[in-house]
Amino acid sequence: VAYLEMARAAVAQAAGMDPAGPMRLTNVVWARLVVVAHTSVPVRISLYPEDDGRIAFEITSAAAEGGEALLHSQGVAVAGPAGTAETLDLAALQAQCPQQLDAQQCYALFAKIGLAYGARFQSIRQLHLGQRQVLAELVLPAGIEGQYGLHPSMMDGALQASIGLAWGAGPGHGRAALPFALDELDVLAPCSQWMWAGVRP
Repeated sequence: VAYLEMARAAVAQAAGMDPAGPMRLTNVVWARLVVVAHTSVPVRISLYPEDDGRIAFEITSAAAEGGEALLHSQGVAVAGPAGTAETLDLAALQAQCPQQLDAQQCYALFAKIGLAYGARFQSIRQLHLGQRQVLAELVLPAGIEGQYGLHPSMMDGALQASIGLAWGAGPGHGRAALPFALDELDVLAPCSQWMWAGVRP
């Protein structure tokens, strides 16, 4: 999810946009993780303006000696207003999701399937579970505020919330998985320190 913020910030800066302005990211592919061990890893984002006003992006890192750059993510950005904000009835959604898991239960479930999230990526405060839907209360962990439009911790929390769809589904469900692609993301406003994420299949 950090790639999404990298793309958003780079396009906004290159296009001279308001850093908090709206944008649409489409056809995003996560090809490879950036793995950081003991030293930093330089990462590059390249922007390619297209004739129709869209901006393609690629996120790469240097390969081993003399090799080609490694592609980590790619997609297309459209600057400016894309979708429109929809007002949702939070109380009604909570009523449709009566079962609850607190943060401790949620992250214990992640640990059980082999996903160990550090404190900075534990933004789920509570999961509300319903029939084929999940509502997650997200709170930015202390000490990592920063100047982000799409804060990686909050964005990852929204993806983490999808584990609620597998809760109680029986054997074969709740396995560790990573997202591969994202069809479309409308950025309407920057993330705040307290948000809700709704997930439906």
